[in-house]
Order: sequence, then C-alpha cells, then structure tokens
Amino acid sequence: MPADVKAARPSLAVVHSRPISVTVRHTQMRRKNAKKGMELADESVRGVVRRAREPDKCIQEVRSVRLKKIELSRLGSRIRRARELLGLSQEGFANRCGLDRSYLGGVERGDRNLTFGVLCTICEGLSCDIAAVTKDIPRLYT
Repeated sequence: MPADVKAARPSLAVVHSRPISVTVRHTQMRRKNAKKGMELADESVRGVVRRAREPDKCIQEVRSVRLKKIELSRLGSRIRRARELLGLSQEGFANRCGLDRSYLGGVERGDRNLTFGVLCTICEGLSCDIAAVTKDIPRLYT
C-alpha cells in the first residue's frame, strides 16, 4: 500500500470514540446476557428431556386438554341451543349480556375458556340458573 494511503487511513484508536473501559463493560454485559440465555435454554431442554422420560404424564396432560375442549364444546352447544330457543341472534344476545359478539361465538364453539363470572352473565341473559346449563359437565369417562 502506498505511504500516502496509509497516512490517510485513521488509526483504530481514533475510529473508536468510546473509551476502552466502556467497551469492556459492554462486552461483559453481552457475555452475562448470553450466559442467562444459555441458562434459560438449558432449562427448556431439561423440561423436554424430563417429559421424554415420563411419557405417561405427557399423555395424561394431552388427555386432560382434549377432555377440557370436549367439555367446553358441550357447554357452548348448550348455550347456543338455549339462545336459539329464545329466538335471539348472537349479536342480540351478546348485547343483552354485555359481551362482545365474537367472544360469545368463541364460547359457543368451545374455543374460549370462560370464567365463572362470564358464565353467570350468560345464564342471566338466558334467564336460567347455572346448574341447568352445566348439568353433567364434566362427564366422568371411565
């Protein structure tokens, strides 16, 4: 490289505007954060390995999720049937209960895990008690 080009290039000390101690602190922080990330990754890997060692527990969890979905679908279909017997549209019934129409649709499909308070509100809108809507839910499968 010609001498005049070398002279025109700034030295490394001039390029870095931060003092060296700040750069060292940033490097230490990055290493610390990377270490935390690795620890979190190790935790998730341990969980996967633990689940692989206990397959029966995983199957039970899947079954309980499937049963929960079935029970929510049964409850939703009962709510839909009662609403239709009253001759109300989804939107009219949602306004009557003070709920959003799309939320009520999710409840009727079994996509929403509704709270006890929402269930009380829906039963008030249907003019029935909770026991009538939730009879035999959950059904015990043996």
